[in-house]
Amino acid sequence: MDYAQTQSNLGNAYIILAEVENKAENCENAFKAYAEALKVRTYERFPIQYAATQNNLGNAYRTLAEVKNKVENYENATKAYKKALKVFKKDKFPECYSKVANNISNLNKELTWILEND
Repeated sequence: MDYAQTQSNLGNAYIILAEVENKAENCENAFKAYAEALKVRTYERFPIQYAATQNNLGNAYRTLAEVKNKVENYENATKAYKKALKVFKKDKFPECYSKVANNISNLNKELTWILEND
């Protein structure tokens, strides 16, 4: 589990770095780190950590959408967020549920605006 935590932290660090420089490259590095974390943090074995990593993955796609393939990356972000919601149920994890559901709602609004105005 330490390896998965390290990979997740690495992914988070790449996303922070992406806000400062080389957004696309750092997002791609984050995807690789999150993929490594998800090899250990499976839905079956570590559902809470799996959901947290899926949420982070969604954030990474959302960040990448700022510089390329906006619609595709918004859709990928939404898929990742929905995977997180399989664990973060409203009754068991209301705060996490609220944050992830809000991310999906915001993406849907942005995606609708893009599709209507392009």
